[in-house]
Amino acid sequence: MGRHANGTKNYRIAGWIWFALIALVLVVALIIGWGALRQSNEASTDQKQCPEGDYSLNVWAAPERGEAAQQLVDKYNESGQVVNDHCVKAEVSQVADQEALDKAKNSDGVSSVWIPASPSTVAKGMADAGINTNGKDVPVVDGAAVFALGNDRGIDEQAARSGNDFASFVADSEGAQVVPLDQVADGSFDVDATSNDTTETQSSADNQSEAEKPADDNAADADGATTSGPAAVTFVVDTSGSMGLYEGDYTRMDNIRGPISDAMRGIGERGGIVGLWNYSSPMNPGVSVPYRDNVDISVGDDGTMASGIVNQLGFGGATYTYESVLAAYRAAVANASGSDKPGRLVLITDGPNDGGSIGLESAVAAIEKLHGEQAVQLEVVTIGENVDTEAMQQLAQAGGGNVHHAADSLGITEPLREAVEG
Repeated sequence: MGRHANGTKNYRIAGWIWFALIALVLVVALIIGWGALRQSNEASTDQKQCPEGDYSLNVWAAPERGEAAQQLVDKYNESGQVVNDHCVKAEVSQVADQEALDKAKNSDGVSSVWIPASPSTVAKGMADAGINTNGKDVPVVDGAAVFALGNDRGIDEQAARSGNDFASFVADSEGAQVVPLDQVADGSFDVDATSNDTTETQSSADNQSEAEKPADDNAADADGATTSGPAAVTFVVDTSGSMGLYEGDYTRMDNIRGPISDAMRGIGERGGIVGLWNYSSPMNPGVSVPYRDNVDISVGDDGTMASGIVNQLGFGGATYTYESVLAAYRAAVANASGSDKPGRLVLITDGPNDGGSIGLESAVAAIEKLHGEQAVQLEVVTIGENVDTEAMQQLAQAGGGNVHHAADSLGITEPLREAVEG
């Protein structure tokens, strides 16, 4: 018997068409998803490089030094410098020497980097006006002397750090010489005659008579006792959340700012140099390490910049001590290998290690090995009772130092003095 139509029309779509449509939708979704993932990865990469965005560094240059300044700025910008999580780009502003001095005296929009026409005149003018530079040395290249100013005269922290980074970049550039500030000020160093050949200068120094040579930093004093030479001291400050605890009328962090700043400036006054690190746990997007090298010891800061930054440090996060102190100690040892100043690192903490990528045993072993290569002394200042004293003693002993305890942040002055000077 044959089949008969029931009179109802059939509008069903063939199965293969459904499969084709589903496949097409999946392909489109994959393409869109891949594009979004790529954009996300690119954004993440940018964030890791400069999570705080871009920063424009203004470089003052006298018109006579405009060409040399622009060449330095171009090289700096090509290097892709990142400072304090900002991508820094420098730009030149032409400012005559006297105008720049007047602005600096009045704290009127002062640049943190200055390339004057007459470095000697400017150096003396700055000294007379009490305007401080970062450190006691000036990088000079192709007739351009680069003055980096500290974070006073209205210069904020980011500007000071970026200016310091620019000066350090110039100091490391080909053909640069690093000249003591006093030699620039008294005109004994001819800036316009800068070259890579320092043999004549060294020979002149070597030929000084014994009467003309400066006294040895380690010479005996009038009583026959020896006094230690100017030191290169790196401060490593715990800025974890517990530093926000109140002791007296202020937080622990607030209580230690003054004593640390005083110690830093005292080191500079004695001819020493200062470095500053702080640490907690990574808290900002894209930041993978728990520590920050605020003022590297290689910069030669006399305490002016470092003490200013101490007064701006906040607190938060966990205490990643072992990883942080090892990184800072390694940097201090690297600097000490090319320096005539005895190196020292002072760790200031108020709690036990809470995490990080390195354990106590590894940190102690690494510091002990580094200390054997270059004897940088590691001193530890502990605050309060929530510290792992035994662990701190192991760290200090590995670096040839001791632990100095303060019952609370209000009593840190004497333990800190012992750590710095003892």
